[in-house]
Amino acid sequence: MDKLLLNSNLFQATASDWIKSIPMDLECYVKELYTQITIKPLYYENQHNILSIINDTKKVQLIEEKNDNQHLVSTKEFHQKGASLIQEIGYTLALLSDILHSKEKNELEKFIKELQLEVYIDTDFFGSISKLQVFRLLLPTILREFITEEHMEFDIPIKAVTSTRTITKEEPQLNLIRKTVEVIAGMIGEANFIELIPYENTDDAKRWSENIFHLLNYESKLKEFGNIVKGCYYLEELTHELCVGAWDLFLQVESNGGYKEYIETGELDKEIAVEREKSIEKMMLGDVKLVGLNSYRRHEPNKYNEKDQDELDHEPEIYHFSNWIEKCHQLANASWDCLILEGASEQEEDLMKNILFTLHSIGLKNKIDADVLFIAGDEKKVNFFQLMNPKKKLVRVVEEVSDEDQYSMSEITHLPNLINELMKIEVQK
Repeated sequence: MDKLLLNSNLFQATASDWIKSIPMDLECYVKELYTQITIKPLYYENQHNILSIINDTKKVQLIEEKNDNQHLVSTKEFHQKGASLIQEIGYTLALLSDILHSKEKNELEKFIKELQLEVYIDTDFFGSISKLQVFRLLLPTILREFITEEHMEFDIPIKAVTSTRTITKEEPQLNLIRKTVEVIAGMIGEANFIELIPYENTDDAKRWSENIFHLLNYESKLKEFGNIVKGCYYLEELTHELCVGAWDLFLQVESNGGYKEYIETGELDKEIAVEREKSIEKMMLGDVKLVGLNSYRRHEPNKYNEKDQDELDHEPEIYHFSNWIEKCHQLANASWDCLILEGASEQEEDLMKNILFTLHSIGLKNKIDADVLFIAGDEKKVNFFQLMNPKKKLVRVVEEVSDEDQYSMSEITHLPNLINELMKIEVQK
């Protein structure tokens, strides 16, 4: 081996000095290996940068009073019903297109100049940022179809509104953390205005909610940064995915006669209902977590009975899962278990697992010798079991619900209402 050529200081050795010190029989191998190493970054400067089209961050301000002079198009209806991100964007674009088609030519330019978009954002942090960015990208595409002036710029103000879907009655202070996440998403997503909806209609809740914005705006100085999402690989991919999906959905609505006709067919409500059921199922299975609601929840046994059902149904418009979970929590007042007999189908076994996961995810433990049993299996065996155990309340887990069975379920979404009925009977006794 050649001696390593060094200067007076060891740390001044060059790369060629180190290569010369490698034994002759390994030299070719090491050099070849060295030349084969390549580092591929996740994001390239010359790669198509979907977010670079958007201007740097606008000056964000808190909305305190609504501007009645603006023509407002909102995602509220779709968001509150439980639509997915793609559905919110696609249906809102279809709604806007429908409104534009209804305008006379001499009204269009004035309408577009006064147009403002209202976008509801929630604790899906990256999804909310991307949703705002997608609207920035797709709105001009829609508007250019209605304006003949080629070089007209479209700078439609976007107002982000914090969601009521993520407001919970349980541990209300946690709502402040959720609202903070939503406001940050709105600021990073380049909304022009942010409307922060307090988690309850009290002076304290309103003051604390407004403080969120002021802390982020004046102490964190978040709005002073430029477009900080540029070059973010994950957001690039998510934004592109939402763009493609929402545009395909928009074209689907347009090809079916437009927004009004699509609503009249009932397809829009059906599609949103499917997404809503999925989101409820994910929430109840613990796949989507809200701290204090279905994760790290502190249960108060009599809390559900503090208000009657009529009062709960007429509370302010808050789309959340509190009542759903409270109904399930009534099982805390009884002992329960799941039982699978021979003859159960795969679908029934999967549903039984979902029941277990759901009830365990909100802190309810199944107990031996239970009063309430969720049971699946061959019909004869279930009937025989019921005959031998007349004091137990049986909820049949079946592929299809039959009118003959007093208590039966074929989907996880049937669970809370069944428990509610069972517990009502228990209380009456």
